[in-house]
Amino acid sequence: MCNELGDRLSALAKSLGKEDQELAQLGGISKETLSGYKSGRAQPRFGAFMEWCKNTGVNANWLLLGEGPMFRDQIQALADPIAQRVEAVGRAMRESGAAEADILKAIRAMVDGEIAKAGPATEPDPAPSAGSASA
Repeated sequence: MCNELGDRLSALAKSLGKEDQELAQLGGISKETLSGYKSGRAQPRFGAFMEWCKNTGVNANWLLLGEGPMFRDQIQALADPIAQRVEAVGRAMRESGAAEADILKAIRAMVDGEIAKAGPATEPDPAPSAGSASA
């Protein structure tokens, strides 16, 4: 994983097989502006990040922070069905502008409902005590 934005932009261009001019166009900026971003002389504007994500499929977390895989299609989906539902509720509520506290309350209510449907929890078998002898 690259640590600096300039390194990530170079890695993105290489991975896409693009020259700086082409990468700049994909971000809606000039080659000179891209050069400033890569050297650290200039701070990228939000629009350039958005265009790169939209036009290349790059993972925004990777591009901005250096975290996760380079491309969105490399992100592994949640396998657990409960985690998928929690993620879907959170995403839908965030998109509708819900407050974080309301999202958490809705997720808690959903999980509580799932627990109620599942019935009472079973107690684990007690561990044998250290002093018990087996025959």
